[in-house]
Amino acid sequence: MILTLIISTIFALNLPFVMASDANERVINISGGYTNVIRPGQSTIAVYLDTIKNSSNKDVDLIIVSSPFAKNIEIHSMQIVDNVMKMKKEEKITIPAKSKVSLGKKNPNNYHLMVFDVSPQITEKNKFTINLSFSNGEKLQTEISVKKHTEIQHKHH
Repeated sequence: MILTLIISTIFALNLPFVMASDANERVINISGGYTNVIRPGQSTIAVYLDTIKNSSNKDVDLIIVSSPFAKNIEIHSMQIVDNVMKMKKEEKITIPAKSKVSLGKKNPNNYHLMVFDVSPQITEKNKFTINLSFSNGEKLQTEISVKKHTEIQHKHH
């Protein structure tokens, strides 16, 4: 009986530590980062992420994005206003609890990341990294694949 009490006490004392380590587990997952190859003279590019998934029970905001390969990265959306496509800087993107948000090319809000003063090294590499910071304190690094432009070839007769 005393042994059972001792084991129960040890378990009870360790339980908060288990919960604390669980609370520090990663709740945000990122998939599918990509951009197009930088053309000569180009210093600004758009970066897309297929999904940012939030597995927690609370909404989490993407608040800061940076990269050693760029001077500045901003979160943007695009909207049609008076038949003109307008880009808007966003302070954050909210990833709802137990849900995901797309920053892919055809996402409903046209979210994407605008990368300014891009390093010329990116043109020589197939991938580069960006750092994402979230309102829950989580900081993630993800690789961005650099894809070739898909240009339409016209045949002349």
